[in-house]
Amino acid sequence: MRTDMMLEVALRARVPVESGLSGSVLMYDLIARCERNEELFLDVVDATLSLVPEKTSTLARIFLDAGSVWTVSREGDSLTRRVDSTAQEQIEALASPQDESSAELAEAWECAYGRAPNPSDVWDHSIKAIEAALWPIVLPQNRKATLGTIEKALQAKPSKWTFGLESNSIGGVETLHALLKLVWPNPDRHGTGESRTPSQDEAEAVLHTAITIVQWVRGGLLRPADIGPE
Repeated sequence: MRTDMMLEVALRARVPVESGLSGSVLMYDLIARCERNEELFLDVVDATLSLVPEKTSTLARIFLDAGSVWTVSREGDSLTRRVDSTAQEQIEALASPQDESSAELAEAWECAYGRAPNPSDVWDHSIKAIEAALWPIVLPQNRKATLGTIEKALQAKPSKWTFGLESNSIGGVETLHALLKLVWPNPDRHGTGESRTPSQDEAEAVLHTAITIVQWVRGGLLRPADIGPE
């Protein structure tokens, strides 16, 4: 029993303990308190990590499998939120309109941060959200347009559209096209031996890229070139 360490954990987690307790009694007392108070449990885990950093991904995997908003920091010495409040507010605002992009983004978010994370499904729904946002502007005559056909259309004739984020070095439409190439296709959907399941970090990055693209489109940044700003 590492009694000294348990006392230090209790001190850092602000857990009052009786003096003179044996190591085993102290351990069971801490466990019982944690079982009654989930927030305290997180405080105890965080305090323990500060003393004994996690050197493997075991604890992070447990939090992920449980669908927790918490995970282990990159340094392994504390807990950190997987989703900050700003990102949460952003997805709630984007998912409020009743349209296909909203539904797909909401599904992707649930697959990323819900209680049963599925990186491949995150990627698939993120792509569908982008498709639903872009086809009416890029290929309005093709309701079945895929992200592949959309990005090829943008690449073939970028001058057909204007984008509200231009720079001196690269056009806005080309920048959008580069992002589409970045997220398409889902590596889990290859029909060859190159198929692989994406990592959770990859899937979350694709989801937040999709959120950004949908937000741009809804803000009117992408327009047919012959339509000027209102």
